[in-house]
Amino acid sequence: MHYTFEQAEEVLHRIQKNRPEMNEIIIFYQEILKRQLQAKKNIHLSFIPLAREKSREKFEKGYPLLELSFIPDTLAAYEPLIEELIALLKERGPLVSAQMESIQQDLLQDPQVLVSLAQNYLLHNFVPIYDFGQAKELDIALLFFLIKSIVKPFAERFAEEIAATSDLPLWPKSHCPICGALPVLAYLKPKEAEGGQNQLSFRGKERFLICSLCNHCWPFPRLRCPFCQTEQPEALQYFSLESDNGYGRVDVCNLCKGYIKTIDLNHGPLAEEVLFLEDLNTIHWDLVAEKEGYCKKAKGIFSL
Repeated sequence: MHYTFEQAEEVLHRIQKNRPEMNEIIIFYQEILKRQLQAKKNIHLSFIPLAREKSREKFEKGYPLLELSFIPDTLAAYEPLIEELIALLKERGPLVSAQMESIQQDLLQDPQVLVSLAQNYLLHNFVPIYDFGQAKELDIALLFFLIKSIVKPFAERFAEEIAATSDLPLWPKSHCPICGALPVLAYLKPKEAEGGQNQLSFRGKERFLICSLCNHCWPFPRLRCPFCQTEQPEALQYFSLESDNGYGRVDVCNLCKGYIKTIDLNHGPLAEEVLFLEDLNTIHWDLVAEKEGYCKKAKGIFSL
């Protein structure tokens, strides 16, 4: 879904007000997001007609639409943004600055290194990134954060172009139909009843998953784990925090021990285009879920 910096900024200001302890993190993230959105404006996707032609066939086979032939293969596609992000990260203190110096040197000395790592990230082949980081003795978490940050504008633009102009069929799988990444959040939305009225009952809410990379949203059964796909009622549970006043809940699976944070749109007027930012507003849910032994299967905004 397309969104503007102004939409995102409004959400981030609300989170700052609700959670003042996150003020520094949110200010830092705003700077990253501003640069990502500028980079996204400069991305031109000439292959979109071909991707649309392939979409139905790939969906029917259960494959996400993004493939290697669609991914930029030149350093020019990534270099401007990575230089800006490295400069921004160097301001985070001497330890991070020293790590970023090493990462910058090792990533940019050979143009094909960065291109290869970016392509592998977009194809969810993370082993080469781990191997590269270990061989160069780099901070693995920072390396992953940086690579994800530079490929995210491309993934978002690709998803926006496809979703805006293609009639996508229903997608029953746990990974994103556009880019193949796992969901980072879910949300409950009132289902349209006959006559155009919203059904506000428990059974009248549809669940949608939000991709952790391209932000695409797709409907998914409520009584199914979005990771291992079990539908065993005894395995699927949830908890909510009284202090959040119905804002949402955490759905957990006792088979795969995965969890997903779920926002309830009945709680208030939240724009679907920027719901992915609610990951920042619900970090306290992550802490509770992980303390109970559950695992976040997809990387969030600041999952280093």
